[in-house]
Amino acid sequence: MKRDKSRLPSRTKQMYIENKMPVLYQDYHYSIRNLRKYYATFGSSSGLNPGIMWPTKAELENILEHDSVFHPSLQDVLSKVHHQREKEEKEKTLREQEIKNKIAKLDALKKEFYEQQAKKIADAKVQKEKKERMIEEVRQFLGYNIDPKDPKFKEMLEKKEKEEKRAEKEARKKEKQDKILAKLAQSSTWR
Repeated sequence: MKRDKSRLPSRTKQMYIENKMPVLYQDYHYSIRNLRKYYATFGSSSGLNPGIMWPTKAELENILEHDSVFHPSLQDVLSKVHHQREKEEKEKTLREQEIKNKIAKLDALKKEFYEQQAKKIADAKVQKEKKERMIEEVRQFLGYNIDPKDPKFKEMLEKKEKEEKRAEKEARKKEKQDKILAKLAQSSTWR
């Protein structure tokens, strides 16, 4: 009598050494996947119904749905790629047209920018001259050279600025009144 030194479980010995259908005693042995594997390995000698090799209607519907989502047909893939390429081409042409339009406007934008910069510089120069003029007027009013950081100088400068603002405000008011009078004169002569 031969001795078995393999120490393999009897189920494994039946499957791989004796090439027989093993005894099914666990729940997972009866899963569809395992039953199909047993039938594929042992054939009709397994004693299983050959109908388990094919999917049921519900399984078939699930498989078809899965395939339609994750494995689309070649026609679907090609049409999707074609639409994607068309969309990218349209976006590219729109972008190119937009760039051409912006390049056409570039000279005008540059000119406008340089004019704005020149205006800022001119305004800053006018403000600086105005400030220097006011400082000189305050010095002449006081009658001697004084440090611009001196509190007395700052106080006189503030008074001078307030006077100028008041004068500008009155000038604007007078200009507005003159415009109204001109309109009234024009409307009265028109009738």
